[in-house]
This record gives sequence, structure tokens and C-alpha cells, in this order.
Amino acid sequence: SDGKKDDLLELRAPVSYVIDLGRLLRDEGRPAEARDLLTKARDAFEQSPVAQRFLWGLAMRAQVEIALGGTYSDGGDPQQAEVELS
Repeated sequence: SDGKKDDLLELRAPVSYVIDLGRLLRDEGRPAEARDLLTKARDAFEQSPVAQRFLWGLAMRAQVEIALGGTYSDGGDPQQAEVELS
């Protein structure tokens, strides 16, 4: 078994949970809390060589950034939303 692949699989469940929780916080009208959570997730992706190496990791990071952009839109900052969504 490839240790790198196992590391990625271990990362997948928590990241999916963070994305879902971020979306839930947005739906509850708590964009600042969602933004904090999603920013930490994005930072973790940037520091994870495993997440950078596999296409799945890049796709999950994109989902985090999309959700993060939505928090800025919800919070009335369309310019920052555009930056995040770009």
C-alpha cells in the first residue's frame, strides 16, 4: 500500500466534514465563523504535500475556496468573494 495514498484517504473524511460544516454555518447566517473554519482548511491544504500531489486534493481545495468565496459574498464583501472564487 502506498503510504501517500493512505495519507490522502485519511485527509478526505475530515476535509469533507469541514466543507459541510462551513456550508451549514453559511446557511445559518454565520459567514464569519464559516470563513474562519474554511480559511484554516485552505491553509492546511497549502501545507499538505499529499493534498498538493493528488488531483482529489486539488479538487477538495477548490471546493473549500468556493465555499470561502461564498462567505465573503454573504458578508457583503463582493470584491473579496471574487478574489476567492478566482
